[in-house]
Amino acid sequence: MLAYWYFVPQSESKQDYGSIKLHKKNPYNEDHFSEFGYVDLPIGRTHFYFLGPENGKKLVIFEDFLNHLASKGFRILTFDLYGRGYSSTPKGVYNQDFYVNQMLNLCQKLKFEKFNLIGLSLGGGISATFSSKFPEMIERCVLVAPAGLMKNLPLTTNFFTFPIIGEIILNAIGKAVMASMMEKELKNSDEDNCRFDSKRAAQIINHQLYNHPGFPYALHSTLKNYEFSNLQSNFIKASNNLESNLLAIWGDRDKIVPFHYSTNKYKLSCPRSNLKVYEGLSHDILLEKPLLLADDISEFLNK
Repeated sequence: MLAYWYFVPQSESKQDYGSIKLHKKNPYNEDHFSEFGYVDLPIGRTHFYFLGPENGKKLVIFEDFLNHLASKGFRILTFDLYGRGYSSTPKGVYNQDFYVNQMLNLCQKLKFEKFNLIGLSLGGGISATFSSKFPEMIERCVLVAPAGLMKNLPLTTNFFTFPIIGEIILNAIGKAVMASMMEKELKNSDEDNCRFDSKRAAQIINHQLYNHPGFPYALHSTLKNYEFSNLQSNFIKASNNLESNLLAIWGDRDKIVPFHYSTNKYKLSCPRSNLKVYEGLSHDILLEKPLLLADDISEFLNK
């Protein structure tokens, strides 16, 4: 999902590339959930939501299948990563530590001192890294198809990071290619159980691709600097810290974070943790079976 986008060369003097602008026609609004806000962190502004009862078990999550989990009594904090949504796009090296620092600063600011943590794909690798560095803050952690244990990135992805020629190609065709790719993937969504139907989800993705001034910069930097294939040591530390309080979930048809290679590497890295496999599902478990995923996560967190 992070493989295709465009990059527009930016002035090196810029310190922040901006966020989506407020507009009544936006398919994704800043008040998408009613309890929302902004906080200014050391290097940028972060847009966040709260869901669920204030006295509920605290849960930090990167993804949007939230209402079902909130209905089970969790107090949920979710937020836009830097370079996405209504959060700003500060200049920097967008690797796993960059995102971990954003999350740490946000949780400290909002006084989330001890919580459960869930991350999908890129967010899964960030969650594993966070758990390896700050285990005292984590009760339980769920990693859904986490990025960080891949053998290598697709050839086209590496090609897009080449100086000059990669930037030209990304700028010329990246937006259209990614939009088409995402539209195809979203056709497999379980529309009866999703907060958004696939058409609305595609609108949100396309809107960000074409209207977020910092999105290309953030994604290009992430592709170049995030260690998609080299986070094994962080997974090992997270597993040693959390043991049976760590759960990974994969679809056995995942081709984005390839199932067989990644799960084998996960089993070697995290032998005392839990692994759950969904047969017949792809990388987009969240879209394919959101309620099943939410129920399984809730059961694990309430053990």
